[in-house]
Amino acid sequence: MIQPSIDLRSDTITRPTSDMLKAMYEAKTGDDVFAEDPAAVELQERCAALFGHESALYCPSGTMTNQIAINVHVRPGDEVVCDRKSHIYNYEGGGIARNSGASVRLIEGDNGRFRSLSNICKGITKLLHNRVLRKKACNYNCSKNKRSKHHIPCLFIVSIMH
Repeated sequence: MIQPSIDLRSDTITRPTSDMLKAMYEAKTGDDVFAEDPAAVELQERCAALFGHESALYCPSGTMTNQIAINVHVRPGDEVVCDRKSHIYNYEGGGIARNSGASVRLIEGDNGRFRSLSNICKGITKLLHNRVLRKKACNYNCSKNKRSKHHIPCLFIVSIMH
């Protein structure tokens, strides 16, 4: 018998099966703030070991994860450079400004195609030539494998990082 697929694209689309609901109902729970939730503690410890880190942090949403990642890389007043169609700009409700005190500098993709390192450099170079250089340069570029309803192959992201 073919198992129906589970759509995990978004926490607003996923619908738990009866078995999932039963597992949630029977799960041991605790306060995560005090590290008393055994499932969260086990997941964090397993991920830390898997990636060779001393600890890990479970984030229940992609938006939370994105905002934490941005916040640890910028200081108030910095700029985040991202594609004008990026998810963090279009769907995360001004979180970059509110949570990190940073502004966003949008750059164009390559005629709707995924951008390359040269696209990113051209966008930043144009940005720098068009303004007085009294402000420090951008120190965070957001490239992730999801871009407004388009998925970017992970190997492409790896290629622009090297």
